[in-house]
Amino acid sequence: MNPANLITALRFVLIPIVLAAIWRYSSTYPEGGEMWRYAACWLVFVAVISDVLDGYIARRFNYCTKMGSVFDPIVDKLGNGLVIVALTAARRSFEPVMLWYPAVVILKELIMAVGILYMRKKVLSNGFKSLMIGKVSSFFQTAVIMWLLLKWPRGYIVYSFSGFVAVAAAVTYIYLWVSMAQEGKGTWKPLTESDK
Repeated sequence: MNPANLITALRFVLIPIVLAAIWRYSSTYPEGGEMWRYAACWLVFVAVISDVLDGYIARRFNYCTKMGSVFDPIVDKLGNGLVIVALTAARRSFEPVMLWYPAVVILKELIMAVGILYMRKKVLSNGFKSLMIGKVSSFFQTAVIMWLLLKWPRGYIVYSFSGFVAVAAAVTYIYLWVSMAQEGKGTWKPLTESDK
């Protein structure tokens, strides 16, 4: 396992720790336990930095692997999805999140996961270049997590916009996958080593 994949593995290990910190904060609120919320904030921040770092290391030192190209997005999606669900469940101690938002995020991630697996098998076995709208959607999901953890006001505006972007991303990917299935590989560029 190369250094980039090790960093991704570290990010995977951070997921249950962040979830435990959110649960612990929620279970002690409002009597105390602010340290758990601060810990969750810092751990999410570390996860974001490590996500940027492992991508840079993989490209800079040519550590791109098929395992990394699959493992990295899975960790991102799993982490964001589970933390958003945890924050929604902990509505007693954080700004309440409407249930439609985690439902949209989970549905989008499931659509993308199934679509990617199908297209890898049927059309482009080497993978795909990520679309900008997918990256933007992931960015806003992370922004929602940090916004709620930091208890900034009007989080509903941020997660509502994030939900809109998630729907747009899902629709875009579905459209392209249907086009690929009908027309072949020409509608989407295959993933190259520099893109992983």
